[in-house]
Amino acid sequence: MRDGPLTVNEIVEATDLSQSNTSNHLACLFECGLVRREQRGKFVVYSLIDHRVAELLELAERVLADIGQGIYDCTRYPEPERSDG
Repeated sequence: MRDGPLTVNEIVEATDLSQSNTSNHLACLFECGLVRREQRGKFVVYSLIDHRVAELLELAERVLADIGQGIYDCTRYPEPERSDG
């Protein structure tokens, strides 16, 4: 949504999340005041409520790109055990 409004289906395609998971996340973001929704014909279109949200996301991505390997390599917390069944 940083580049403009998107429908739920467009967000599903972009994120590979399920439709229900995407809808739940969007409902939460809407209730928190981070996105707006607008009915356009039979589609609901979502957009960021404020350009600063996009700026915040971009900044977070840049910080994580700079320190991401350190987070990945962190040994303070052990990896969760995996079950084979």
